[in-house]
Amino acid sequence: MKNAMDVTFAEEVGSVPMCGGLQEDRFRNCRSGARACGGFAVLIGIGVMAGWLAGVEILKRVVPGLVAMHPLTAVCLILTGIAVILQVRGEGRRLARGLALVVFLVGLAKLAFLQVEWAFPFDTWFYRVVAGEYGKRYGGEMAESVALCFSLIGGALLLIDHTTVRGVRVSEYLAALAWLIALLAVVGYIYEARWLYGMALRIPMALNSAIAFLMLALGVLFSRPDRGLMAVVMSQGPGGLMARRMLPAMVLVFIGAGGLRISGEKHGFYTAEVGVVLHAVTSIGILGVFIFWCAGTLYHLDEERQRTEDERNRTEEERARFFNLSLDLLCVAGTDGYFKRVNPAFRQTLGFTETEMLSHPFTNFIHLDDIDATQSEIQTMANGQPSTHFENRYLCKDGTWKWLAWNTQPFPEEGLLYAVARDVTEKKEAELAILSLNEELTQQAARLESVNKELESFSYSVSHDLRAPLRGISGFAQALEEHAAGSLDDTGHAFLQRVQNAAQRMGWLIDDLLKLSRLSRADLKLQVVDLSDLAHAVVAGLRSAEPEREVEVTIDPDIQVAGDPALLRVVLENLIGNAWKFTSKTPDACITVTVRPGDPGKVICTVRDNGAGFDMRYVHKLFGAFQRLHAQMEFPGSGIGLATVQRIVRRHGGDVQATGEINHGAVFEITLEAVSERTR
Repeated sequence: MKNAMDVTFAEEVGSVPMCGGLQEDRFRNCRSGARACGGFAVLIGIGVMAGWLAGVEILKRVVPGLVAMHPLTAVCLILTGIAVILQVRGEGRRLARGLALVVFLVGLAKLAFLQVEWAFPFDTWFYRVVAGEYGKRYGGEMAESVALCFSLIGGALLLIDHTTVRGVRVSEYLAALAWLIALLAVVGYIYEARWLYGMALRIPMALNSAIAFLMLALGVLFSRPDRGLMAVVMSQGPGGLMARRMLPAMVLVFIGAGGLRISGEKHGFYTAEVGVVLHAVTSIGILGVFIFWCAGTLYHLDEERQRTEDERNRTEEERARFFNLSLDLLCVAGTDGYFKRVNPAFRQTLGFTETEMLSHPFTNFIHLDDIDATQSEIQTMANGQPSTHFENRYLCKDGTWKWLAWNTQPFPEEGLLYAVARDVTEKKEAELAILSLNEELTQQAARLESVNKELESFSYSVSHDLRAPLRGISGFAQALEEHAAGSLDDTGHAFLQRVQNAAQRMGWLIDDLLKLSRLSRADLKLQVVDLSDLAHAVVAGLRSAEPEREVEVTIDPDIQVAGDPALLRVVLENLIGNAWKFTSKTPDACITVTVRPGDPGKVICTVRDNGAGFDMRYVHKLFGAFQRLHAQMEFPGSGIGLATVQRIVRRHGGDVQATGEINHGAVFEITLEAVSERTR
């Protein structure tokens, strides 16, 4: 079971998917800390200046009897703190460099004057202006260690974004050195060892100055947490974790152990020799605890890393299985024009081995006519735009070509293209065949249009050219009858009557032929048609023409179909008209019009009679133009009616069937489209 220490480690190091977010949070916290350090130094400087101006000793020296901070030191702290804050914010960096340069030059000038043993007039003058008098040894001049720290911190701020050719950031080393000097002074005050905070110099560093320099040095280091040594310290790896834990522990352990030793010796608890032993043992013990803590953390880190590595390997194996088992062509290509990885489907589809595919530019496999389009598509993807269903032809090892449809996702930052392709050769060939067929159908439609126009012209010629002779024959026969009526016997009159009847019948045939031709070219206007109403209208017309006939007619109600009402009326006129005609010699004549469901979306309408019927041996002639199964004298007609019915029904997408028996009537069934939402 993991302990609390392991949980802390897991939260700090994090799992692989969350590393980026934790790292950014850590950097953000460092920069916030850098601003806080700069602000703390500014507050110390302002407090000291207020102490000098108001005469408040605690603000100048923290603890009565200690060294007071020089007013010039306070001003330089304010400038340095502002420079740190501006460097972190990223705004006003030119001003930050200017302030850092001022501080650097002040510290450097003070050190130079001390080196040649000259009095530094600026700090004494500044003290005289603020304090109103020339100070004594402690307070009247800036301490040598303070000047050194200002030079180091100022130089670090000036070089904060500079890196040497070997990747060394000088500013980090300058800031670290200033931090150590300040730490030495703070420890000296803790241990009450003047030598440490005075460093055997003429003027010691004030306690508040030392604390301010600690903060400023940390502010410089924390302002760039993603670079140089700080990048190592703040990293998510084991090294960063060890540094973040061991560095504070080292400082606390050694300072604490040293303080306990000195305090014990000063109060007579033990001798100097025992103090040395206790100091060593205590340091070893405390450091040992920290080392074992970090070792345990690193152990769990290695376990976590191993689990993550195993999971990554399993995931990679699963991806490899999908990659290798996919029937689609999967690949990773580079923007340099080469495949980086291809799955076995490439070999199965194109015939080339993986080595052959990877060792040649992929443009070598693309059809010459498709290279320009492919290059253009790659240029588009260079901007990160994915490609969807791009098609080109790839060479097969047997010399043939296959059409491939590509879906590609580019990753410009990696210079890679992840793509999946599918063989659409059969689809493309089918599309080309369909295009060819459509073109052929278009040509046939054009030829059919031309034939229809010729047929229309022919129909007009038939109507015009044949009617003129018929009118002549009929007219001259009638004129001959009137002119020679007295000299002709009964036989002559019969011959003239037959001539006139034949001419009249020929005229009817021409009319029916023209009607049949027009019906074939008429546009269909589909709508809901009530065949029951049409049938009643047709029967009413027949009864009006022959009122003496008594025929029993039965019509199913609400026979609704989808069709052209004008053309379907012609169908019923022919079918019911034939039934009326062929029952003229039948006692108790009966005609029925019924309907029943057919195939899905179809209905079957039936016209049945009990008339003369027909011989089923000749049913194949029934729907031919001018084909008749009865004599003209027995049942007159042109032989066009049933041909017209068949043509109209087939134009409606249906069919017509006929059955019959001599002297037992006939049955005609027509299949039409049922009413649907499309035809309402």
